[in-house]
Amino acid sequence: MVGGKSGRLYISFRKFMDEEISNPTDIVSHLITSKENGTIIGINSYLLGTTMVRTGIEALIFDNEFVVVLKPYDIHGYMLPVTRLFLSEIQSVRSFTSKFENPFVARMNEDRNSLLA
Repeated sequence: MVGGKSGRLYISFRKFMDEEISNPTDIVSHLITSKENGTIIGINSYLLGTTMVRTGIEALIFDNEFVVVLKPYDIHGYMLPVTRLFLSEIQSVRSFTSKFENPFVARMNEDRNSLLA
């Protein structure tokens, strides 16, 4: 059923899955863009767990090895087990266009707005 509805779903799913970047040079490029634009970045690293963590970039350090300093929490407010990763510890990344917001501040604003309504 490639031409039918399930075929389109499969193609859309594959397109989404193909956006994951695993080449180290491209990873660095996506990390820099995320830092410059303040956007969410998805990171796969064995140090962060078994699923992609979506967070923001605190700093990028170009020293003997490229170091990524992540925000201490993900987009849901969960604290990350580590915030510093070497490039060699990152398996892949995925860029997002949404701005990274502090989830605690966003939640406080939502609560305040609901009280005022």
